[in-house]
Amino acid sequence: MTASSPDRHPVVLGADIGGTSTRVAVAGTDGSVLATARGGPGNPNVVGLEASARTVREVCAEALERAGDTACEQIVLGLAGVTKLRGRPEASTWTRSILEGLRLHSAPPVRLVSDFAVAFSSATDAVRGVAAITGTGAGAMVIDGGEDVTRRDAWGWLLGDEGSGFWIGREAMRSTLAATEAGRRGPLADAVRAELGVADDDPDPLTTLLRLAYAGPPRDLADLAPLVAGLPQDPGAADILARAADTVAARILSLTDDDHDQAIVLAGSVTTGDGPLAGPVSAALRSAGRRQIHQAGDGTLGALWLALTTRAPMTEPLPRWSHVLGSLGAHRS
Repeated sequence: MTASSPDRHPVVLGADIGGTSTRVAVAGTDGSVLATARGGPGNPNVVGLEASARTVREVCAEALERAGDTACEQIVLGLAGVTKLRGRPEASTWTRSILEGLRLHSAPPVRLVSDFAVAFSSATDAVRGVAAITGTGAGAMVIDGGEDVTRRDAWGWLLGDEGSGFWIGREAMRSTLAATEAGRRGPLADAVRAELGVADDDPDPLTTLLRLAYAGPPRDLADLAPLVAGLPQDPGAADILARAADTVAARILSLTDDDHDQAIVLAGSVTTGDGPLAGPVSAALRSAGRRQIHQAGDGTLGALWLALTTRAPMTEPLPRWSHVLGSLGAHRS
């Protein structure tokens, strides 16, 4: 730890720690972003506690160094599986290991929040609402003040994640197996068989399909989801997508308490951008009267906003969420 200096300007740090990358942003207490940094996978549930602490520490240190002579007053670390991490006795060691490598003049409070909370605050400054993540896995959560309140699904591929990319891919495989057993062909079955490399003249395509389906990790079935999305005119593919959209929308609506103005944030590749369920899920929510539907943005924005709203005591007024959004965008452009 370095000595304190009255010339240091106060900052907060937000980190979006994923299984693919770790992204960090540092902002002044007025919400102006001073620096960002990016590194490799840092989620401890994916890479292990030691490797995670090293990656998070390095990326945070890089961002703080770029920010200049600062005094960090609050750190928010957002990651999937935060409940699992909190339940491990090594969690405090993990946090301490990150802080000790940052050369801070004093140790700031560190808040661990879920990927649901980060996604929610990346799209709105509302205090309470619903965040729904639909990617390889799927689930929804009521968020209140950055805390997880009420959960729906996100149980993992074995027990849940209905409507997810994995679920869509698995349904595509099940449909293909049923068609193959019955001696039928169709666009979806043909696409799945071609994707997996099952030859047209295979004497036993059913056995080959089963062997290939079980050859890799179960979550690899999510790779078949784009095939379904690319065949909306095929009855089987259309049915899978319709059931997935209904499931995701119903999950979200079960958490909104008939509050039509409650903020709903959609995250994950399946329901955002040009994802296969982006249009259908948003349409279903609007049909149910929900008016505040947002798509998740940059996870570091969500972590930064939670750091700013967590920081205490706050001697300055809380900045506008839109200012933080604009500052982060300008900093990265």
